[in-house]
Amino acid sequence: MTRSVYNLLLTLVADALRKPRQRIGVEERVSLTLLHLGHAAPIQTLAWSYKLGRTTVRNIILETCDVFWRLLSPIYVAEPTEEQYKDIANDFQTMWNMANCVGAIDGKHIALQCPRKSGSMFFNYKKFHSIVLMAACDAKYTFTAVSIGSYGSQSDAGIFQVSEFGQSLISNTLPLPPDRPLRSGAEPFPHFFVGDNAFPLRRNIMMPYS
Repeated sequence: MTRSVYNLLLTLVADALRKPRQRIGVEERVSLTLLHLGHAAPIQTLAWSYKLGRTTVRNIILETCDVFWRLLSPIYVAEPTEEQYKDIANDFQTMWNMANCVGAIDGKHIALQCPRKSGSMFFNYKKFHSIVLMAACDAKYTFTAVSIGSYGSQSDAGIFQVSEFGQSLISNTLPLPPDRPLRSGAEPFPHFFVGDNAFPLRRNIMMPYS
């Protein structure tokens, strides 16, 4: 993260993180949270480095992450408009030779230590414990929709169908552009997202042949 991006982040979250009666400042809260997120720095190590209690560091990280999501997601993970979907489709056509594609969707298992008394909820088919990041991205690998925190034992298709993004796509309420021909003189074809075999084949979801 460059200094300019770091300063922008501080500007966006400063008011929400500022607590007048506490000695722990905004920059300290942001920096230790970024160390934990970006480098997997253990909470105990951060507590020693910042001369804070372990519980204090844990609470700061949880509070700061909540502020990050609440304030930054409407800016950086806002639902694209119809015009933005058209631009994404043009990028897929130009960069990947895939006409009418407005995004790629997939799930990613994020490994974690098994939470206490959770049974097999977080145990996935790859034989480790995880939560799932379900995301759609554009032709330049930028996230356009995310769903975070599903149990590792759930399938990609199951997570997709209960996510807000998945329900909007299945119910045809996303602002996708009108159908257009894949080539000159052809029948109009819908705009679609592409995924792997875990996702259902629908009007706006394409997947490879098995």
